[in-house]
Amino acid sequence: MRTLGLLSIVLVLVIVRYQFVLCGGRKANLKHSRRPFIIKCCGGSKCSASFMHKPKRRSSDFKTSSTQGHFQTAVTKNESRDYENYPFETETSSSAEGIASSEPTDSELTTVPILKTAEAKTTLTKAVTVTKTPTTTSTTAKPINIKACKLSRCANFTLIANQSVSQVISASTSKIIVKNGTTFLFSTAAATQVDAAKNCFSRKLNLISLQNVLKMNLVQKLLQDFGTDSAVWTIGSNEGNTSCQNYDLSFAWCNPKREIVLPVIMQKLNSLDLVQKGLTTLMLNGAAALKTSDSNSLFPFLCEPKDEFQDTCLALKCNKDSTLFDANGNVKDGEKYGKWTRTCDKLYLFSNKLGTWQQGWDLCCNLGMKPIWFSSATDFECLSNTTKANWTLNWNYWTAGRAMGTWGRWAWCPGAVNLPDSLSWAPGQPDNNQTDENCLHVQVTKNASGILLSDRNCSHKYIMACQGDALMASTCNKPNCSMQCSKNESIFKDGLLTDLFAHGQWNAGCGKDYLFSAETLDWLGAWKYCCSIGMKLASIEALEELNCLTNMVAKFPRAAYPDQCGRDFWTSGTNRGCPGAHFWCSDDEKLNTEELANWKNGQMPSESADQCIFINLSNSTLSDTHLGADACTNQKPFLCEALQPGTKSMQIERTCKEIWNVTDSEVNDIIMNPSGDVVNQRRNLKCYLRCCGKKGNVIKTGSLVKDTILRNLEDLTADDPEAMQNGFQNFDSCTSIQSTDECHTMAQMFQCGKKNDADLTLGLVTAIKGDATVSVTATGGIQTGGRLCPLYPAESCVPNQTNIDELKNTGSSLGGRVMTTSNGKKYFMKYVFYEGITDAQAEANYCCALGSHLAIFESLADFNDFGTLWKGVNENYGHVAHIGPTFDNGDGTDSWCLNFKRLPAGMITNINTFYRNQQWNSTRILLEQSAGLHISPKGNGAHQVLCGPIPY
Repeated sequence: MRTLGLLSIVLVLVIVRYQFVLCGGRKANLKHSRRPFIIKCCGGSKCSASFMHKPKRRSSDFKTSSTQGHFQTAVTKNESRDYENYPFETETSSSAEGIASSEPTDSELTTVPILKTAEAKTTLTKAVTVTKTPTTTSTTAKPINIKACKLSRCANFTLIANQSVSQVISASTSKIIVKNGTTFLFSTAAATQVDAAKNCFSRKLNLISLQNVLKMNLVQKLLQDFGTDSAVWTIGSNEGNTSCQNYDLSFAWCNPKREIVLPVIMQKLNSLDLVQKGLTTLMLNGAAALKTSDSNSLFPFLCEPKDEFQDTCLALKCNKDSTLFDANGNVKDGEKYGKWTRTCDKLYLFSNKLGTWQQGWDLCCNLGMKPIWFSSATDFECLSNTTKANWTLNWNYWTAGRAMGTWGRWAWCPGAVNLPDSLSWAPGQPDNNQTDENCLHVQVTKNASGILLSDRNCSHKYIMACQGDALMASTCNKPNCSMQCSKNESIFKDGLLTDLFAHGQWNAGCGKDYLFSAETLDWLGAWKYCCSIGMKLASIEALEELNCLTNMVAKFPRAAYPDQCGRDFWTSGTNRGCPGAHFWCSDDEKLNTEELANWKNGQMPSESADQCIFINLSNSTLSDTHLGADACTNQKPFLCEALQPGTKSMQIERTCKEIWNVTDSEVNDIIMNPSGDVVNQRRNLKCYLRCCGKKGNVIKTGSLVKDTILRNLEDLTADDPEAMQNGFQNFDSCTSIQSTDECHTMAQMFQCGKKNDADLTLGLVTAIKGDATVSVTATGGIQTGGRLCPLYPAESCVPNQTNIDELKNTGSSLGGRVMTTSNGKKYFMKYVFYEGITDAQAEANYCCALGSHLAIFESLADFNDFGTLWKGVNENYGHVAHIGPTFDNGDGTDSWCLNFKRLPAGMITNINTFYRNQQWNSTRILLEQSAGLHISPKGNGAHQVLCGPIPY
C-alpha cells in the first residue's frame, strides 16, 4: 500500500510539473493548482478561470474589465455581495474545481488527457493528505474533431445579422434596466431561441451568455429586479454537435463575433448531462440553473450589450496636462486652440482642430475641461439660441455623449449621466446608419434654427469642442488694434463719397484704391479717419507689394505726384499697447520682417510698445522705398486703402495678380486645372496662391485658418457624410505638410488636395474667393490704375509730306478738313467711323501723317472756342471724337501725356463722376459735341479724328 501511495504522489507531481511547463514556468500560477487534470493556461498572472478569483476592491468600488468572453461591470461594495456568497467561490473549491473559461487552442485540445470527475476528486483528496493511497484510474481522451465542432454547434446564429426578424419586442412587452452603468433589456414575450437572438441583434444587443458563475449570479439578480422567475433563453447551443459528443467542447456561447466554449465547471454546476447531448440548447431556469431545451421552445429572453456598447465612460481617464499651463494656472497660447466664447454661464472652446471622439475627449481633458454636454433642456436651448445670431464658426462638433450598454441609450461621459428629456435631434436621428454610430455629435443648423443632436461613428472626425473653467493668460500677444471703425454717413451719397479730393490725393494699383491724406494725424486718428471714409489703413505684407506700390507712383515723372513720394505715411502696422512683434491691424496679420527688408537706415522696428509703422515711397527704384517705425503719437499723413469694386473673387484675383505679376493663363491652365502642377512652377505663382489665401482670410501669420477652411468644407459636403469624412481625412493629410518657405508650403498643400480630390479642392478655392455679389467701395473705384499713357508718339508714326503740303495748300487732306477757331487755332477733323477705325491709336496715325497729334487744349479758352465752333457745325453724324490721351494726377486733375502739363482747370466739370465711373474703360478721353469731356465708354469708339493744334 505504501508503494501504491508513493506512486500516486509521483503521478500527481508529474502532472503538476507538466502543467508548470505549459504555463511558461510561472511558479506563481501553481500555488493552488495541483489538480488532477490539465487545462489551457491563460498566459497571464493567473492560470485558473476568471470567476474563481475575487475582484480587487478599491476604497469605493471595483471594476472587472475584459474583452469578449468576460463580463465588464462596475459595482459598489454593497453590490459585490451578490457575487461573494456562491459556494464555489472559496480557495479550496477553486483548487478542486477550477477550469479555464477561455477556449483551448486546437493543438492543446488534441493532446490533453481529461479525468472523470469522480476520479479527479478522489485523486486530489489522496494527494493532498499524502497518508492515504487509494487506487485511482484515468481515461485517455479520444481525438476531437475540433473544426467539425466549431462549424456545427453555432450554425443557427452565424447569419442572424442578415436575416429578417419577426419583432416580439415592444413597449408593452419589454423592460429596460441599467445595472452598474450597463443597459439590459428583458422581453416578457416568448420566442424561439433564434428569434430571441434576432430580436436582440436588431436592437444592437446580444442574447445573454453566462461565461462564469459571477455572470450567472448577476443575471439571476437582474431577473429578480425585472420581477420574474420564468426561464429565459441564453445563446448557448450545441445543435448539430454530434461530432463533439461526450466532450467538454459540446456547448458554446454563440456570440456573433466569436463563440466561447461553455466551461466544464458551468456544466457541472448546472448538472448538465455530459452524455445525453444532441440537438439541444441552453436556457436559464428560475432556480438559477442552466438546462437544455429544444431551440423551438418558447421562452422569454434577456438581451445584453455587445462588447462595443459597454460603458466606456467608467473606463475613461481625464487628465489635465500641466505643461499646457503657466505658473498661474492659465492656458498658454490659448488662441492657437480656436475660439474661446463665454456664454450661457459657461466657457466654451470651439476648436480649430479635427479629431475622433476620443481625441476630442483627450484635448478637453488636457485643458482641464470636458466635451460639450447639456445637463438640462435649458442648457441645450441656451447654446442653441447662441448659434442663431450670426454664427461664424463651424457646423459640426463632438459632444461628451456615447451609447451606453446598447445603441439607443445615450449618456454623457464621465459618469454615464443620462441625457435630459426634450433635447432636439436631427430628423431621423438617431439612426445608427453605419451600424457603429455610438457617439453623439451636435450640428449647428445653417438656417439659424439652432442645434440638433445626431449619432456618428466614434472613429470619424469632427471639430472638437470643450466647455469648462479654463483660465486664459492675461499677458498680451497682439497689439491693441482699435476695434472702433465707424463710417461717417454724412459725407456719403448713394454709398459713395461726395467729394473725393477734399481728403487728399488718390492713386490706384495693386488691385486697390489708395488715398494719400491731406491731413496729418497720430496713428489712432489716422485709423479712425480711414474708417470714416469707408476705407482702412494700408497694410504691406510682402516685398512684392512694396514694389507694386513703388511702381504705382513711378508711372509718370515725379512732378505728377509731388505729394505721394518722399513723405512718411502711417500704415496699419503697430505694436500699440503690447511690446513685441508688430501686426498689420487692418488684416490681423503679423508683420513678417523676413519678407520686408527695406527699413529706414537699415533699422528694424523696435519691439518696445507703442511703435507704429510708416511707409515712404519713391518713384525711382524699390531700393529707395522703405518702411520705418515711429512713436504712434507722432503726427503724420497716412495711407488709406480699399479694394477696387467687383465680386470678392474678382477683388482677390486682381490684387494678387498685380502684386505677384501672374497672368490669367497661369491661373487657368495651372492652378485651376485639376491636373496642373503648381509645385514645380516659379515662386511668384506659388506666392499668388498664398496671397489668395490671405485675402480670402484662410491664411493668417503664415498658418492656415483651419476653422474657416473646415467650415467651407462642411458647407460643400453637408448632404454627404461620407464625402465630409473623406474631405476631413484629406484635410488632415494635406495640412500636415511643412517646409521652410511659406509659398512653397501652400503650393504643396494645394497640390496634395488636388491629387486627393480635385473637385472638392477647387470647390474650396471658389468658396473661399466668395460669391458673385458685387462689392462697391466707398470710392466707387478710382480709375488711376488704368489711365496709362500710350507710347507717344507711336514708333510707327511717319509724317507724310504730301499730305502735309495738301493740307497747307487746300485746307483738306485724307478726306478731312481744317477747322479754325475764333482765336486762330487750327484743328483737323475727319469722320472715320465707316472706315472701321474706332481706336485712338489708329486715329492718332492720321494726325501723325499730317505732322500733328491728337488734339490737346492748352487753355480753357482754347477748349471753349473749339466747343463753340463745333457746336455751330450742322452735322447729322460724328458727334464724338478722341482727343489726346491724359493721365490721372490723383488730385482731381489730369495731365496731357504729350507734354505732362495739367489740363486747364474747368475742362473736367464733374470730377467725382469722371474719376470713378465703372461703366468706362479708363484708357482714353472722349470729347462729345454737346456734353464735353468724359472717359471713353467700354467697347465704344469715336466717330471723328480730331488733331491739333495744327502747327502750320
